[in-house]
Amino acid sequence: MLDRYISVKENLRLNLFDDKQLKDHNLNFIKKGLIKYQDYFDHLYDEINPNVSLDLNQRIAILTDENYNLIIAGAGSGKTTTMIGKIRYLIDKCGIKGDEILALSFARKNVSELDEKLNKILKLNVDVKTFHQLGKNILESNNIKKRPIDDGKKYNLLKKYMQKELFKNKDDLKNMMTFLSYYSNVDESMMKFNSFEEYHKYKSECLFKSIKDNLKEYNNSVIKKRSKFRRSIQSEYLKSNEELKIANFLFLNGLEYEYEQRYIYDNDKIYLPDFTIKQGENIIYLEHFGISQNGSSNLYSFNALNKYMHNINIKKQIHERNGTKMIVTYSKFNDGRPLLSHLEELLIANGFILKPINEKEIFKKLTETDIDSYYYHYLTLAMEFISKIKLKNLSIDELDNLINITGDIRTKQFLMTIKPLYLYYQQSLERGNFIDFEDMIVKATLLLKNNQFNFDNKNYKYLIIDEYQDISKPRFDLIKTLSDIFSCNIVAVGDDWQSIFSFAGSNVELFTKFKEEMGYAEVLKITNTYRNCQELIDVAGEFVQRDENNIKKTLHSNKH
Repeated sequence: MLDRYISVKENLRLNLFDDKQLKDHNLNFIKKGLIKYQDYFDHLYDEINPNVSLDLNQRIAILTDENYNLIIAGAGSGKTTTMIGKIRYLIDKCGIKGDEILALSFARKNVSELDEKLNKILKLNVDVKTFHQLGKNILESNNIKKRPIDDGKKYNLLKKYMQKELFKNKDDLKNMMTFLSYYSNVDESMMKFNSFEEYHKYKSECLFKSIKDNLKEYNNSVIKKRSKFRRSIQSEYLKSNEELKIANFLFLNGLEYEYEQRYIYDNDKIYLPDFTIKQGENIIYLEHFGISQNGSSNLYSFNALNKYMHNINIKKQIHERNGTKMIVTYSKFNDGRPLLSHLEELLIANGFILKPINEKEIFKKLTETDIDSYYYHYLTLAMEFISKIKLKNLSIDELDNLINITGDIRTKQFLMTIKPLYLYYQQSLERGNFIDFEDMIVKATLLLKNNQFNFDNKNYKYLIIDEYQDISKPRFDLIKTLSDIFSCNIVAVGDDWQSIFSFAGSNVELFTKFKEEMGYAEVLKITNTYRNCQELIDVAGEFVQRDENNIKKTLHSNKH
């Protein structure tokens, strides 16, 4: 009966040992387990990579089975290897089913890697999700179906406030003008206009008079500046630099196009071709694929690349079925020629006539689409601040109090502009049935706390959390609530030395004070690193540990 690790909760429930006896029992179990499962651990990773062997620290971390476990895994120490080893051990040796384990990570890339190894290769049938996927699942299980809003859509939504709503309230306009005057070339004359559009037209006419002899130089400088943000001449935000090149090429050659416009023949499933290009009656659809023409890529795993290629074929079939014309470009062509050279050839071959436009037309389009130049930096700051309001769960009253107690004039002015913008943003989310990523987590947690959840008969016994150093308070509340509901163990894996997302709401103290936050926990360190040489580790470690809040550890490497 006792030939297993006994957690604190189980010991309290069964009243088996005092504190010292419990510790001695578990240490003895781990010692026996290292011998008993030596061969198992030696070959645990064979299907994925037979060259990988679990070291002693990793094996101890896998055998340790407290209710709350923190595994501190230094850079290059085999964090993912340990996580996969832990999950496989639970299934192979502890009688846990794959669907009783939920593995969480922050980035889709990490989730894709874990999913491929756990489920595609090892066939373990484990739930692997991002935090936002989990939040979305919880909401949908309560018939709350909202459309996620990404940063691009969020920016455009806030831009509507600046263009349509701000000038309706002269007090709000005055506050905004005062704040913007710190950072952009707005002036008192803005108060005379009824919209940013009118004000911008006036400013553009003044600009043209002053630079008309240097239009090309000015145009090139604006295009170059926009390209840093993957923003086209027509002001779309593109998903890649290559798509940006395509968009600008089409405009500069007088071709009308729409970016990601809904395909006219789609039915149940929404299909958004990359570019819909028109010239008179001639319409063609352009799909750009971020892989080589020969089907290779360094950005995708084997399975992800196969899925990508499958989607290419599906798109080709859609156009064949509906009799529409589709052309394809790639990141790299077999003949080595540049992307735009191939694009030009494809367009001409399909009956399009390229008509390069003049500098005055370029200037006109740039200025027409540059209306947000006065407030672009403000909105990016506002988006970040709104995210912080939600991460801190601030009410409007608390925001008012913040305005009242703030002594710095510029900060107070910013906060005064934020309140009406934030209220407009929240109302717009509701009207459009949108939800942002912060609310996705917060509202999911609220549903769980109110006992409003339906996990399709799920019975999670383990939460395995990757990159735990990036945990934020709302995400912590979500996993802690989930753990309490299912009475499941938490295994958190990460490295406080690699915590770099405090700007995005992460709170490294939730990692460094894991025991205090959970009430009790077992904290283990994996200190052998296989990525970097000892000398580099020593220099980096000495530097990082100057911050007294970081957890002290010494990493070891056989590389020099």
